Amino acid sequence: MIIPVGVRSARPRALVFAYACEPGRGSEPGAGWGLVRAVATFADCVVLVGPEHEASLVLWKANNPDDTVRYVIVPEREWPSRQNRGRIGWFLAYLRWLERASASAASLHAQESFDVAYHATYSAYWLPSPVTDLGIPSVWGPVGGAVTTPVRLWSLLGWRGVIDELFDAVVVRIAAVIPATRRTMRRATVRIVQNEATRERFPRPLRAATRVLNHALFVEADDRPPSPRGRGLLFAATLETRKGAQLVLRAMALAPADVFLTIVGDGPERERLERMAAQAGIASRVTFRGVASRTELQSCFSQSAGAVFTGLREEGGLALAEAMLSGAPVIVLAHGGAATIAHACTDATRVALIATTGVHRAAQALADAMTQAVRAPAAGTGSTLDQATARLTLREAFEDALVAARYPIAGLETGAQPHSHVVSTDRVTVVIPVFNGARFLREAALSVLAQTHRALALVIVDDGSTDDSLAVARTIASTDERVIVVHTDNAGRAHARNVGVAASPASVYVAFLDADDAWDSDKLERQLHDLRAYPHAVGTGSFMRYISSNGMVLGETGQAIDPEDHQRIARGELAPFPISSCLMTRRDVFETLGGFDAGLREAEDLDFIARLARSGEIRTVSRSLGSYRIHPDSAMARSRARVNVHARFVRQRLVARDAGRDLLWVDFEGTYRPTWRERRRDTIERWYRTAALWRGEGRTVRAVSFGALAALAAPIYTARRLYRQRIRAFANR
Repeated sequence: MIIPVGVRSARPRALVFAYACEPGRGSEPGAGWGLVRAVATFADCVVLVGPEHEASLVLWKANNPDDTVRYVIVPEREWPSRQNRGRIGWFLAYLRWLERASASAASLHAQESFDVAYHATYSAYWLPSPVTDLGIPSVWGPVGGAVTTPVRLWSLLGWRGVIDELFDAVVVRIAAVIPATRRTMRRATVRIVQNEATRERFPRPLRAATRVLNHALFVEADDRPPSPRGRGLLFAATLETRKGAQLVLRAMALAPADVFLTIVGDGPERERLERMAAQAGIASRVTFRGVASRTELQSCFSQSAGAVFTGLREEGGLALAEAMLSGAPVIVLAHGGAATIAHACTDATRVALIATTGVHRAAQALADAMTQAVRAPAAGTGSTLDQATARLTLREAFEDALVAARYPIAGLETGAQPHSHVVSTDRVTVVIPVFNGARFLREAALSVLAQTHRALALVIVDDGSTDDSLAVARTIASTDERVIVVHTDNAGRAHARNVGVAASPASVYVAFLDADDAWDSDKLERQLHDLRAYPHAVGTGSFMRYISSNGMVLGETGQAIDPEDHQRIARGELAPFPISSCLMTRRDVFETLGGFDAGLREAEDLDFIARLARSGEIRTVSRSLGSYRIHPDSAMARSRARVNVHARFVRQRLVARDAGRDLLWVDFEGTYRPTWRERRRDTIERWYRTAALWRGEGRTVRAVSFGALAALAAPIYTARRLYRQRIRAFANR
């Protein structure tokens, strides 16, 4: 049956495989509906749907006659019957539906000619798809199927659960290597996966060009006014082993008496869970409510102090997305698709991620987070699910697919350079510390907001400025919701950067930019590509251009970091290294290292990068991705001698720590006396950098004079620096 509507428009035409797609539903049908509606904003869609959803779609079309989406109901085969389907029965029914959907797609394409094919729902990385068989660009996913229970939590499964885990792992891995499945992987123009676990199952050459975008980010929720939050917590899931309800009850046993939990849902584990609650002495604080309608569940979310999600094998996490849409604070096991969704939270105060470090530790962390949610409730209201970025990422995926057919989506602003297929849902926190830097702050901030990688939060930290920096920052924030402004008393760049990271929403990566520098529009995109290609790396830098106060290019610095350079960085030596304005690192690594040393007013970036190099590999993108500004008012120009003293302190402290001791600044400052060679080197470096400053200001005679002094006093030193800067640069850090 075809539900007809409309005629062909000038927009691209998409043929969508969506076995599950229905308005007003949760789970897979709700996600499919959200994906289809998102695609319908930029393309004319014909959607192939399973027969279960026919009645609802007919009603929808009757109530929304202007809807431009056309739904084609593809019937299922008679066997297995709907009444007798278990988990395997549904799987077999879906495979047989795909056969008919493939035939329907070929017939429709022959009659109407589509521009792109899209497989939206019930797609797994280990199953082939007909989406690549039509000879047109294809978008495949989000596909899942790779998330497994962390081994450290297997004790929660019981022996039957462990057997199921092992059986599924074997079957899935066998299915993933059959030729038809591999053919779909290779032929899909654009691949989208639900989570990182699935992407890791792809052949290595395909991973970097595969996006992570969870389908739960597209789920829709009813509009409802904000409700006052109660004091109780909520756990909503089917009560089966894989949902981790037993872990929540263990946490409740560790939580204080003022923490109460309502469990919404039913399933084969309910009786065992009720017995477990009674044996743990928490039955009076745990209420088993049973099954609730979707509307009732959304109301429960909006009125709870927080919602707890502990799925052990979650590919998506539709309930989690709906909780975030309702504005509820969420406590999430940082694993699988749930972690991907939680990272799309726009309010860091309303999300807590629980590491899968073992049953007892996870239960204790859950108990602590649940207690915090009850005793110190988050103040924010409204949705925390970043659906705007998800929709943009999906649209970019179609744009990339349609480029193959030279059919760009009208109105979608893309740069002249093709995307490098970096995963757009990996959020990046960008921190700009500013102290009396109003002159260049706007240019720096706009270079961040213009990034091709859109999933970012920009935190501008005003470090007690006495000029207009704070006003400029607030003006920028009023024009873009991704900007956060924080004001602190003056405590230095290190403290400001740490404050900025702490004030930002949950993110996967952190990057830093000084207020007088700027980035190229593809800076984050290219660095993300580098980090994804080398997952063992802890951070990455890039080459940088040196520019003057008026933007004149003075030169370029940077080089690929070989093992010898890496050792020098780890010792705190001023080798070419990723200066702070080009550095990106993984957020978990940043937090493990404790961030920047707030006790250092200078050379704090040298100290952090040395510690970063000791924790893992630092890479470099071998091209200029930004501009480092040299001007008379810069901190480096005004306090170079002090920076050098702090740099020597950092190196000596690293040596002391390697020997099992420590060195305090007050002790170093009181005893440090520069040697004659150090004073000479500082003087030559000052001449060298002054030459660059005067050149940038257009004072050629003075630039040549200071450059000549440096060359005469230390010809080898000057030649080496000029060589490393392509003979064009007049300064280095």
